[in-house]
This record gives sequence, structure tokens and C-alpha cells, in this order.
Amino acid sequence: MDSFVKKICSDVFKTNDYTNFKNKNILITGANGLIGGILADFFHYLNQEKKFNINLILTSKSKSSDLTRIKHLLTEEYVTYFDYDLSTTTQNIPDLPKIDYCFYSAGYATPAKFIDRPIETLNTNINGLYMFLEFIMNNNPNSHFLYISSGEIYSANNNSDLYKETDIINVDLSNKRNFYKIGKITGELLINHFRDKGLKASSIRTTICYGPGVLDTDNRVLSDLTRKGINNKIIQLMDNGESTRKLLHITDFCSMVLNISQTCKHETYNVNGPDELSIFEIANIISEVLNVPVEKGNELNVITKYATSSVSMSISRYEEEFGKHTFVSTKEGIKNFVDWYKTILIK
Repeated sequence: MDSFVKKICSDVFKTNDYTNFKNKNILITGANGLIGGILADFFHYLNQEKKFNINLILTSKSKSSDLTRIKHLLTEEYVTYFDYDLSTTTQNIPDLPKIDYCFYSAGYATPAKFIDRPIETLNTNINGLYMFLEFIMNNNPNSHFLYISSGEIYSANNNSDLYKETDIINVDLSNKRNFYKIGKITGELLINHFRDKGLKASSIRTTICYGPGVLDTDNRVLSDLTRKGINNKIIQLMDNGESTRKLLHITDFCSMVLNISQTCKHETYNVNGPDELSIFEIANIISEVLNVPVEKGNELNVITKYATSSVSMSISRYEEEFGKHTFVSTKEGIKNFVDWYKTILIK
């Protein structure tokens, strides 16, 4: 792993007690993405630096020869990899050892992709998830199962207060992003169904995660703005940039999710960033690092037209269980991301 990612792993290790993961078999789907990749790297770090003796099983839709994010892990004797397309596959899950923890992070997280591939998006969050829940329930009913859902679930609620896990969820059927939202809602229903059957399982509703480890094809807002600044020498926004987001640094995400995975006390947890910034404010932080101008736009395409103006979630449930979380500064986190992008991703 590169030096930026190794520092993240080191920082995460300092936040919690992870001895429950010693000598365990851990399965991660979507392991070649940002979230799956950082979880895989953290368990790799625990083995390399702390001698945790974790057996790591990784899967994504990519053939091993096409992997980018986790390619460096494939030579480790404690890592098993198999490709599995959860959106379309009819293949059987291979024989695996008794799984102690499963992190289901498979699926499209980029709006351009989940709008363009609605059926694959649904299948990954419904059929694919169901197959793995059934497999885990039969493999080890005492396993802990974490499903990565999304704050997008709240997109039609329009609350003036912070969104809570207990809120009733509204659905606007005209929204082109709804295949993603409905997939996540159904995925959470599946998690709750398997909890009723005795599985220790929880859903994580998260906002935009960012940090070192995204793929060079990533088109989410932070990658898009950074790439524009580097390649075009100007950051041109699609619209006026008034929509706000609470970005969550991958360090904080990893720490919080690993805490939750050890208890799975509640069906659902919000996991949110500390600061609500407009897209224009985010662009200006990036522009400071790259020394390029920012230009507002007035275009509404299918991505920006149907995106919610704000999803700001309460993490009171998380902090009541685990205590107050100390976040990575959003400004410093964005600067660190841009430095990583220039140093590692753009060669």
C-alpha cells in the first residue's frame, strides 16, 4: 500500500480496540473500490504490523488481472481472491472457511454509473446481497454482517432537522436516481429480515466518503473537481455549486464502521461527516491546493437535476453507543486527498 493509505491505517488503529478481529476469517465484497479497499488494507495492516493472523477473503466483479485498488494484496498468503459479478452472476459462491465478519460494499456509488446501469444497481443491492446473506447464514449464523447503504435514502425527506435512522422514508418516483435508492432501501429490509432470523447484521447509511484509494475512473464530486483542476487548470462547476454535502474522510468511515461491526446493536446507523460545505466551497479548497480558478456553471444534467440539495444526518445513535467521534478536519482531509491524487494517481 502507498504511504498515504498506510498512514490512514495507522491512524485508524489508534482510535479503537481491534483485538476481536484476531485470528478471524473476514470476507469483503466490492473490495476493489474505495470502501472495500480501505477495509482490506486495514486488515492487511493488522496482519503486517500487529500480527493479527487474519484470513482475508476478497471479491469484486473484476478479474484478478484487471484489479487496481487491491492488486498489491494478491501475493499475500493470507489473502484469497475470487471475481464475482453480483449484478448478473448465476455462479455459486465458492467453498469458503467459516466467515466471522462480512462487509458487503459491492455496488455502484457514482451517480453517473448507477443512473446509467439501473438494473445492475438493483440486482447488486437485492439479489446479490440476498445470496451472500443466505450464504453467511448457512456458513456461520454467528457471523457479523455489515451492509453499506447510503444517506441517499433520505433524499426526498426535506427535513429542516438532521435526519435520524427512525425517520419515515419518502420516495419520489420521478427521480432518476431511485434505482439506487430503492436498491438500498430493499437491501436494508433484507438486513432486518436476517436480523430477525438471528444474524448479527447492520446497515450503514453513509454520506460521500473520500480519501486516498479511489480509482482513476471515479467520478464522484471530489474526484471530478480535482481532476478538472489538474487537467484543465480550471475547476468548472456544472451548476452554481449551492448544494451542500457532509464529506466523510475514509479514516473516519473505517474507524466508525469497524466499531459498529463488532456489536451490530442496531439495525441501522448513520455515519456522517463533520462539516456541511457547499460544492462551491469544496471546489475552492481544491483550488487553493492546485492554484487554479473556480468557475460556476448553470447546467442541470440528469445527475445534478435529481440530486438532493442536502443530506445532513444525525450520528447521535452512533455516539450514544461509542462516544463522541473526533473527525479528520474536512479542509485538511480534502487537501490531503488532492496531494495523494497528484502524487499517486496521476503519474
